[in-house]
Amino acid sequence: MLRWLGGGLVFFGLCQALPLLGGLFRLPLTSGLGIAVLITSGLAGVLYARGLSSPCSKRDCRYRRSGDPVIRVILVLGGLWYLLLWFLAYLLPDSSWDGLWYHNPTIHFWALSGRVHWITADYSSYWTAIIDSFWNGYPKAVELFGFVLIRAGGLPRLLNSINLPWLPLGVAGIFCLARMAGADIRWSAVAGFLFLLIPVNITQTPTTYVDTAAASVFIAGLAMTVATVGRVTSGNPPWKLLPALGCGLGLALGVKGTGVAVLAVNMSVIAVGMIVTRRKRFGNVVGARDGKAADRKGRNRLRDSLAFLLSVMAIALAVGGYWYLRNFLHTGSPLHPVGFAVAGYRIFPGVLDPGSLVVPAYAPGTGEWSQLSRVLFTWGQGWSYGHWKEAVVSYTSRQGGLGYLWLLGCLPAIVWSLAAAVGKYRRSAYFSSGRSTAQALICLALTVMALFVIIPRNHIARFSIWIYGLGLPAFAVTAARISSVRNSPPRLVGKIWVAAVVVIAILEAGYVFANQRGLRLPEYRRAGPDSGLSLKRIISGWGDDYPTGYVWPRLEGSRLEDLIAGQEPAALGGFTDAVGKNRIVGHLTQDRAFGKRPIYFLDRETVADDPDRLRDFLSSRDIRYLIWDTDIPIPRLLARRVDDWHRVNGLFYLLEFFPEPVNGRSGSLCSGLAGP
Repeated sequence: MLRWLGGGLVFFGLCQALPLLGGLFRLPLTSGLGIAVLITSGLAGVLYARGLSSPCSKRDCRYRRSGDPVIRVILVLGGLWYLLLWFLAYLLPDSSWDGLWYHNPTIHFWALSGRVHWITADYSSYWTAIIDSFWNGYPKAVELFGFVLIRAGGLPRLLNSINLPWLPLGVAGIFCLARMAGADIRWSAVAGFLFLLIPVNITQTPTTYVDTAAASVFIAGLAMTVATVGRVTSGNPPWKLLPALGCGLGLALGVKGTGVAVLAVNMSVIAVGMIVTRRKRFGNVVGARDGKAADRKGRNRLRDSLAFLLSVMAIALAVGGYWYLRNFLHTGSPLHPVGFAVAGYRIFPGVLDPGSLVVPAYAPGTGEWSQLSRVLFTWGQGWSYGHWKEAVVSYTSRQGGLGYLWLLGCLPAIVWSLAAAVGKYRRSAYFSSGRSTAQALICLALTVMALFVIIPRNHIARFSIWIYGLGLPAFAVTAARISSVRNSPPRLVGKIWVAAVVVIAILEAGYVFANQRGLRLPEYRRAGPDSGLSLKRIISGWGDDYPTGYVWPRLEGSRLEDLIAGQEPAALGGFTDAVGKNRIVGHLTQDRAFGKRPIYFLDRETVADDPDRLRDFLSSRDIRYLIWDTDIPIPRLLARRVDDWHRVNGLFYLLEFFPEPVNGRSGSLCSGLAGP
């Protein structure tokens, strides 16, 4: 499986590098070019994976030859569940908070120009800061792959499925980590399947939140790092793993800003492994009869190790460094909108505490708690049925989301398997298989613990999904050990525990899946039992138009619904922060409008009160519709130019401008709405 994981990382790495290279030359990403990128990257990944093939162990070969029925059942169940997640993403539009005002519009504006670029728009005291900091800031490897996928497939309704292509990386990474830690192939497969059942992974399926994709990449990178350390300690640097390792760490760099920490920690772990190995292999040889030759051999190994590390870094920067270089050239900070300072000396401009950009940062009532208390609160699903019910159906809950699989299964398994690994490491000979599996688990645990301490806001479930990269392999190792010991009362208790954990994970996942429409938002919680997924909704979902009222049900049947269903240009004024009104921009960028509808931003202070600039703004952009916040007074000059208006849902005014002036109507419709 490691070779196919490596092939997948190379595939995704090339899917990043090729479109970005084309964009630098202003080459538009057409449908044909998108297909070419996927085919070229896929062929490269397959060829690389075939080159990584290695003889299987006797036990694995026996499983393959016999067609083990347990493995077949796991593959079938995992495949069916994965298809259901794709169906969920097709059935439901993106209703997520950040997805509608941040992720979706970014991809839409790329599609308007045909390539990844630094997005610029009309100045707006409200929108300009959002565009500069969020649409342009942060690395966006997940959004880029979604852009390529939609261009190649021509199905914008799957815009919100951008997490799903990355999930197999997480599954394969967990499988490989479990095998390296000593679990058998059956329990390694179970562990990979369980990754698909994590509640927050399910809830992010029909959204453009990128946390699930980022976790999958981080876990895949962990697998390649542990594999690299294992091979380093047994000889020379593993040059065959170089492309996969470099792509894995580069993708980690590109999917999220916290990828910088992932890159730094993983590179440090590999470097430490090389240093320890060199000391053990050559530290006692210098005084031998052929000391000069041994010393020369040690220097050669050091040179090879440095070359390997530099090559990994070069590939990683080639895959994921674009976003940081672009941010530095435009803003002076490669981490934009985050800054950086050392001992009070500011090195890069921007926000020094990246966690402050996450609002709200804490669950209600936990703001004064210690960080450890918040972490335990999240891991315990809020320690109440009510909190659990809210948390497991939310894509961004502060009260949980990791599921009881983590609390009841992974945490006890981590404690037991690590204690066993430390004992085995001390007892085993240096080159024994027992020592290598123990070393793999210890290396994995230390890496994950270091990352968990470094990455901010680790109490929020969606920011820490990747800790399952330790939890599930540990669970597989523990379950495999329980299955292998002789019959005894402790073994029976262990079997009951393992079975209970798996059953709870499956039931919890089923609950989360079934309630994705009914419990995602307060509006639909109040709508009654018919608001959830049902057979009727599932059947009709294949042919339903984009459901405009999914976020705000009262948009259905309004004039705004007609606008959203089309592709006409639209303009947006500023918004208050109440109920996330800026999410309306995401409605304008989905389905048929994706990559087609021009969107403009009208500034109240500089344009709406200037007759010449207002006239030019409306006529030069062919704007017929302007969406305005009902909590913000409409400037009198703008109100006089409106030909028709619609109050929608109590949240918006839809202001309409006819193509030709209509005499006698100016000012009569909106005079009561105009501000001073």
